[in-house]
Amino acid sequence: MKKDNSLFAAIRPLLLGIIMLTISSLSCNTLIPSAEVTLTPEAPQSSPIAVEKATATQKAATVEPATPTEEISLPTPTETQEQTSPDPQGSVLLVDDFEDSSSGWEIGDYDTGSVGYANGAYFVDATEDDSLMWGLAYKVFENTAITVETRQVSAPSNDNNGYGVMCRVQSNDDGYILRISGDGYAAIQYFMDGELHQLVEWFESPSINQGNAANTILAICDGPTLVLIVNGDEVARATDTTFTRGDIALATTSFEAEPTRILFDNIRVTLPDQP
Repeated sequence: MKKDNSLFAAIRPLLLGIIMLTISSLSCNTLIPSAEVTLTPEAPQSSPIAVEKATATQKAATVEPATPTEEISLPTPTETQEQTSPDPQGSVLLVDDFEDSSSGWEIGDYDTGSVGYANGAYFVDATEDDSLMWGLAYKVFENTAITVETRQVSAPSNDNNGYGVMCRVQSNDDGYILRISGDGYAAIQYFMDGELHQLVEWFESPSINQGNAANTILAICDGPTLVLIVNGDEVARATDTTFTRGDIALATTSFEAEPTRILFDNIRVTLPDQP
């Protein structure tokens, strides 16, 4: 019987398919790397470098300065800066509001009175009858225009005193004095070897505020010309060539046994304007 052969014939195509599939599978397996194959790794990376925090100095060194995009305007000079400028005509030579007690004016107690700073002003006390008391600036000037605000604080009951400005004061205290009084008088005088000489004798002026009042004095010492201006009004003028340069001072006199105290404030010294 060829039964078995016939079955073989029947299944032969199936067997052949299985055999071909097996061969094909074996062929493909030769292309797959086994688990034992190790791939060559890439070149190892360098270890990261630690970066230090920049110090403030290092940061500043690495920052490029910004280029300004517009012109920088300088601030306007203050009054104080103008006061310390050189000395062309009309410039300010000295200014003091006496708020700073170390600004350089004379301080002291004497037999005939005292001088110094008090409450943002400069005081001159005259305590002896007919004795001049003054406080120096300790500076040397030639031509000056001295403006100062004054206030009589205390005086004899009849206001018989004198107070004002001295210019061109010498080392022996000689010099010019331009002053007013609490009872409304004015004068221009000078001391020579300690003796008082009259250029304009005491006379009464309606421009002077009397008693414990305020007056603004402008004393001009310009070459041989001496001018006393009170509260904006010229009250006296004289000509003299005895002194040409010296210190300036603020002065007070009591012509009675009762003392006088005058406060001076906001002094301003400039070169006088030329006529």
